[in-house]
Amino acid sequence: MSMNNSQGIASFRDQYYDISDCQAMWKKYDISPSNVTNVPSDEPTGHHLEAELDTQYISSMGEAIPMQVWWTKGVNFEDALIAWTQSVLASKTAPPLFSVSYGGTETDFGGAYIAKLNNDLMMMGTAGISVMFAAGDSGAGGGCTGNQAFAPDYPASSPYVTAVGGVSGGTAGKTPVGESAWVDGGGGFSNYAPTQDYQKDAVAYYLANENSLPDKSKYNATGRGFPDIAAQSVDFEIIVNGKSEAVSGTSCASPTAGGVMALLNDLRAQNGMAKLGFLNPFIYQTAAADPTAFNDCTEGYNKGCGVSHGFEAYAKWDPASGYGSPNYAVLSKKAIETGKQTLKHVNNKKKLKLGEGLIKSKAKNGLKKLKERMMKRLTTGEETKYGGQAY
Repeated sequence: MSMNNSQGIASFRDQYYDISDCQAMWKKYDISPSNVTNVPSDEPTGHHLEAELDTQYISSMGEAIPMQVWWTKGVNFEDALIAWTQSVLASKTAPPLFSVSYGGTETDFGGAYIAKLNNDLMMMGTAGISVMFAAGDSGAGGGCTGNQAFAPDYPASSPYVTAVGGVSGGTAGKTPVGESAWVDGGGGFSNYAPTQDYQKDAVAYYLANENSLPDKSKYNATGRGFPDIAAQSVDFEIIVNGKSEAVSGTSCASPTAGGVMALLNDLRAQNGMAKLGFLNPFIYQTAAADPTAFNDCTEGYNKGCGVSHGFEAYAKWDPASGYGSPNYAVLSKKAIETGKQTLKHVNNKKKLKLGEGLIKSKAKNGLKKLKERMMKRLTTGEETKYGGQAY
């Protein structure tokens, strides 16, 4: 493992974890432990499902990579989300990757709030931080009924995060894996953000070729499509207060995929390369170049309003499972291949820091010599040789 890497979980309100439950999970499945840092250091301890799930699975998938657990109380959830992003942006020790398993419908947050949080999420991406959000557990409909339009999940629908949908089934080691889109997994098209440049070809392909699309009144075909990728989301075992419990949801998928991406960051760090940062350009470009980089899910659908169908899984990208679950064997090679392009940038940054140090050193020595000359002039009258100007 690289000393220059870590992975993070964001928890909010009354969601607390217990490090002893993480340790029990690591011991049960012979997983190398992670060094854990709580932010703040005095965050409460507890046995709440969401926090227990997130911490246990990102640290199990991103085995041995240091884990930071950021907890934010906030006045309410919306306030806590903003407080978290602001704290991360102000921090000098934030991890280069976060997995977040919280959200609601876009309509719950509203346009003004979405614009504000999106700005923070964009700045986190610009700062080189990968932000992954669970896509939600209410299907494409977001809890709609009857003839209502679908209600996309947010922050998963933000164009500045990597949304992780849910899949189930499949056979490990088989090609194709044979996973199916999870019926309750969130996904669709944002009503606030347009289709992004990094995904326009993928979205256009799906809309042009899928023959079982919902009625056009249900969704915004020009919106940002999500999820971007997926991971297993059904029948996960977690340890709560020392006892095993079963849990399902895209809250399982996001830390699972997050741990995989943290391993890719670690590979890059070991090779002196820049970390992945905002993941979506890497995901869409890699999937377009090599379809085996993700386990394409072509079966199943996520639900719409009630029990109706939302979006069907389809070849390549789809708004039920994104590009599918990560194929680490392929992605690890792609991360190194694309990482080579960052070596010059990383080296230039090192040279810049070295150069800044040399400039400061020379400036300090020069100032010392200048002071010595000034003192000599003032005590010997030598300043007359310099036009009579004393400094």
